[in-house]
Amino acid sequence: MNVPASRAEIAQWITRLTPLPEVGTEADLEGYSDLSGLTPAERIAVATMIKNKIMVGQETTTGKTWGPRSQLIRADLATLLDKILPLVSQ
Repeated sequence: MNVPASRAEIAQWITRLTPLPEVGTEADLEGYSDLSGLTPAERIAVATMIKNKIMVGQETTTGKTWGPRSQLIRADLATLLDKILPLVSQ
């Protein structure tokens, strides 16, 4: 099965497999306009990505978005690994 993964799915995989220094909370999601419809597990995973500055989304003049249903490309995954490795090797 060759199905693309969303940013929310990748966030969940990372938080399940990687001992990150900090766990995110609902407070970390404040101001993001595109997170409705996420499951509680997805919300915690996204908040943890934001808290650890691994995947933070975008801020524009109209507000912040995270793009939970957007797909990742290989370059995005390489960037994520580059951010994660120093956090887990401490």
